Amino acid sequence: MINGGPVRLLILVRGFSAGGAERQLLTYLGGLDPEKIDVTVACFYREIWHDQAVAGTKARIVALGKKGRYDFLGFLWQLIKVVRQTKPEILYGYGGTACLPALLVAKILGLKVIWGIRNAEVIPSFSDNFAVLTAKLALWVSGLPDGHIANSKAGANTFIAAGYPSSRMTVIPNGIDVERFHRDEAGREKVRGRWKISADEILIGLVARPDPRKEHETFLRAAAILVSRGRQFKFVCVGEANNAYTDNLIALTAELGIKDRVIWGGYQQDVAAVYSALDINVLCSGTEGFPNTLCEAMACQIACAATDVGDCREILGELGRILPFRNPNALADEIDRLASQDLVSLGARARDRIQTTYSVAQMTTRTTDYFDGVAAASREKG
Repeated sequence: MINGGPVRLLILVRGFSAGGAERQLLTYLGGLDPEKIDVTVACFYREIWHDQAVAGTKARIVALGKKGRYDFLGFLWQLIKVVRQTKPEILYGYGGTACLPALLVAKILGLKVIWGIRNAEVIPSFSDNFAVLTAKLALWVSGLPDGHIANSKAGANTFIAAGYPSSRMTVIPNGIDVERFHRDEAGREKVRGRWKISADEILIGLVARPDPRKEHETFLRAAAILVSRGRQFKFVCVGEANNAYTDNLIALTAELGIKDRVIWGGYQQDVAAVYSALDINVLCSGTEGFPNTLCEAMACQIACAATDVGDCREILGELGRILPFRNPNALADEIDRLASQDLVSLGARARDRIQTTYSVAQMTTRTTDYFDGVAAASREKG
């Protein structure tokens, strides 16, 4: 807390869905110290997870009621009204679509503005023209915000290389809630029973939303290679499965001859139990910033295989071999190698690494201290 009371912060975010970035924001909101920082969160949309997601947070949550992508003027007016009501010192655009409106309103009303960088792609791939145009515009005006918080070194370096000012870039890695993400033996038995996986079978999992960037195809092709080697492994893809992308993947399993070895887990709320049900967790994405799924699995004492994207190399450390992108053979080799290791010992070391390096307390303290510093500098000038 700086002289004059807690920092007054308004966070602008698209909404609270089931994504990793949203979960990370909720983790921060749940650990706030109200004596140091007073937070209001303004959401574009009131989404399906809204009420459940915000329960237990230590912040005020306001839904701006945006009516769609092109409801811009009415949305801005609602945001300006919230700013005038809450009187923040800092407006924090939390990722992607929140950054530009946060900048515009902050400049109109004379506030400090910070952008949150939650990915490692300056111009998003697999996106529509509007998203690409927005990202290009953000790059063009990236020197105007008072600061940028990236959640990964990889993301920070990519954005700086594209033209974001390095002097205003700060890296604050995500924090993993090790109380929530821990080895759950009862949950393991329950989930494996539901999926009909026996105690002695090796289960390999990919926990990711259905998105081409997550490279499910690489995972399935690696699975086919392992099956061709005579490995009696089972494989599971966990994530929402109601789209054409998933249908194409299911067709691919039939083409590869592994349809009976692959389970489609769908959306799972108790993610810790899902991680615990696995023997090896796979991240084979083509792009990541700070991959929560890797850290969450490690916190649940699960051995992991990961491609060389985002901060995976730094997170995994000596606990695994970082893999080339879109290389099913290399992924199959690493899964084979891990399966031959002492998975219990490897999992214990993985959890210890997360507890030591990526704790919620570290993330929460560093984030609050950052905003404290921005507000202190502003108050001194004022």
